[in-house]
This record gives sequence, C-alpha cells and structure tokens, in this order.
Amino acid sequence: MRISHSSTLFLVLFLFSALFPGEAAKAQGAATPQFLPVSPWVVGDTGLSKTRGLKNIKLPCVMVNKFNNGFIVRFSGGERKILAMAIDFRQDVFRQGARYDARLSVDGALRAGAKGSAFSPSTLVFNMRDVRGFYDAIAGGALLGIDVEGNKMAFSLSNIGKGLEELESCYNSGMDREAVMEGSPVVNIKTGPGAQNMAPVPVQDPAGAYEAPPAAEMLSAELPSFEAPPESLKEIRAASAMPRPGATRMGAGGGRPDAGGKVWRAQAGEDLKAVLSRWAAQAGTQVEWQASRSGNVVADFNQSGSFEEAVAAILAQNAAASGLQGHMQAGAESRALPETATPVSVTPAPRFPPEGMREAPVMDRGAARWNAAQGSSLRDVLAQWSKRSDVQLIWNAQHGYAVKTDVSQDGSLEAALAALLEPYSGDLDHPAVQFNTDPSTGRRVLIVETNRTF
Repeated sequence: MRISHSSTLFLVLFLFSALFPGEAAKAQGAATPQFLPVSPWVVGDTGLSKTRGLKNIKLPCVMVNKFNNGFIVRFSGGERKILAMAIDFRQDVFRQGARYDARLSVDGALRAGAKGSAFSPSTLVFNMRDVRGFYDAIAGGALLGIDVEGNKMAFSLSNIGKGLEELESCYNSGMDREAVMEGSPVVNIKTGPGAQNMAPVPVQDPAGAYEAPPAAEMLSAELPSFEAPPESLKEIRAASAMPRPGATRMGAGGGRPDAGGKVWRAQAGEDLKAVLSRWAAQAGTQVEWQASRSGNVVADFNQSGSFEEAVAAILAQNAAASGLQGHMQAGAESRALPETATPVSVTPAPRFPPEGMREAPVMDRGAARWNAAQGSSLRDVLAQWSKRSDVQLIWNAQHGYAVKTDVSQDGSLEAALAALLEPYSGDLDHPAVQFNTDPSTGRRVLIVETNRTF
C-alpha cells in the first residue's frame, strides 16, 4: 500500500517523541526530518590490505553508522578524501541499476548535485571523488542534507570527527579488525534493455526483506527481476520499514577526465581479482591474491590516472556497497551496530518453537521436503524456504551462519526449522527464529535473530 507524506512524517515524529523528545521538536520545526546516529562510527579496511602486490598502495577504508530511523550511511576513502558514499534506506523503493538525481548539502552551505546509482532496491551509492570540499565540510559540519528527487532528509554528523580520525588511521597504517569485504554478499546485477531513470517498484508495508545470496558459492548468482515500475518515484518513507542488514549492490561509477593519465577500465560483473591482475600487468607490477575471496566489480568503471589511484577508487566503490559486517572484532571485544525501533507493528508471537503451538497453514507444507546442505549459508537456505512457503523473511541476526548438518525433512516448515536449528542449540551465539503476522496482509513473517546464552 502507498503511504502519504503526511502520515509518514507523523510516524517518524511519533517515534522521535518517544525516543528523543527534544529532537522531535526540532524536526517538527525544521520540516525536513533529521536523524541521529545510534552509535560511534565504526571503521574497517577493505580486506585486501595484506594482498601481495598491493602492500605499497594505501587502500581506502570504510566508515559506517546506523541512524535512529534505521537508515545506514557508509563513507569510503582516506587521505582526507571521501571517494564513495552509500545510503541504505532499508526499504525497497528503487529500481536496481537505475540512476536517481540527488542534491547534497552540508549545513546548507556546501551544495552539490549527484547521481545516485541503485546498487539494490534499498541502497543508493554516490561517487564522491569529484565533489570538491566534501571531506572538510562533513568534518566540521553538523548536518548532511540529501534530496533524492524531492525526498528530503538530513543526517546528524555528531561525532563524525572521531570517525574520520579512525578512517585516516586505518588508511595510513591499517587496523587489526575484521575485514570489510570478508563475508559481504557480492552478486551480479542482472542487466537488460530499458530506461535508466525509472521509478522503483511499489512496496507494501512492511516491506519484504531483499535477500542477496550471502555465501561465497553464490557469487555468480543473478538477482531476481522486478516488475515494471510506476511512472514517478515512490516516496521514500522517513522511517525504515524493517531493521535488517542491508544486502547492498552498487551502481555505475563514472571517471573524471585526466588527459595525462592512463585510462583504467572494468566492466560490471568482472572478477575483481582478474581486473586487478590485468591492471597490474599493464602497470608493470604483479598482484598475488591472498584474500579469502574475490567478488565481482559492481559497476562499469572508467578512470584516468595512476594505477594506485584506480585501485583505490574501484575498491572504495566496492567497499562502500558491501559495507561493514554488523558484528566486528576489535581486539577481544565485539562491536555490534544496535538495532532500532521499527515504525511498523506486527502481531507478537512467542519464540519458536513454543510448546503446543498450533501450526498455521502453509502452501504445500504437508507434502513438502525441505533440504539444506552442510556448510551452505543459513540465510540463503531460509530465504529459499520462505519463498516456497510465501513467508516474509526478516534477517536481524548479527552474524552469518553456516548450516551445521545436512537436512532433508518432510512435512511442515516449522518441523524443518526445528531440525535445521537444533545443532546450534549448544552454541554461545546461536540463531533463533520467531513467527509474526503482518496485520495488514495476514501474511506470516519469519524473523531471524541472534540469541546469546550466558
């Protein structure tokens, strides 16, 4: 169903009133919704800092934060430059691969036009290399404003100075943290003929989870196709539909002209390892890949300049799209981005499996056989099972999990889930599932979370 602008604004102001009474008054007076970060900025590297052949190249790092309406903002760069920015709006309102006009501002002073590429139905990625003064503006600024085809909002830059200090430290010397790209889902964009400036597909509330295959073996999987969009851009709601890890995908990145430099090119879908090896050969050096996985180039790439500049730029774009893991290691301590309140309500249900629970009807469940291979991605398995059962999947788990044992189960989805999750029961951190019901549609919702046993 469509949501009007007035009801959307009322909804987010209601959440502000409950969580941040003082800020709610500011938002009402400002007319443009303003959002606050919910944690310190989290910084990590691209996962390629120790790759032989790239050791003498300073690689970009990524800085990420979640805001109190559920949106996620990521910056990628270093050396006092922001090379790429990604915003996950946590709602499927964009046409993947399309480009959208945007206006950026910092404290109303720095103003710049930008093209946002829809990396996924929920995420826009911006090439920031040519936005002069952007780094200095956000370093000393209070509000980052963005207008995406009439959808205006502002993000507080509170504590960003500390985050930028860590970004520079990561860029200059590396950090002993879990790699940004390690375990991040990277999939091919399914391309085809059609207009580039097309509006997103209408989304019901709550929005369905967009699940990209997260496992390494799914790197070459194609994304599903989407129906033809409406004539105009659907309104971006100021509060996210559901807090969930964003499966992100980055759009096309342009190159700035440099008549005196070599032109470095890569096509969307090319193996990143192969691209860097080709470039290294052209530059008269060698790259020996030592990262645990490669991944695909997320967009057509064309840039003039040095080999080092091209490597930094293409990795910045891929890293901004892939983002940080929700759970990072900093020494012996773990840091997790907190989840925020969601503006949609679902009927509460007891945690699965409650004793004596009466099973709700599921399509073909009586004759269904549920299969999962040991070592495969739990998230991917649940996405497939949910699709078969017409159940909406919401992945709120802090970690990715591998299936612990082969499963081949006849009967209901609930019985298959019990068999699938039982091997995790003795783990300190283990996945737990809960069934809810969307009151507006009657559709069942399967929520996956991380439970910790103390």
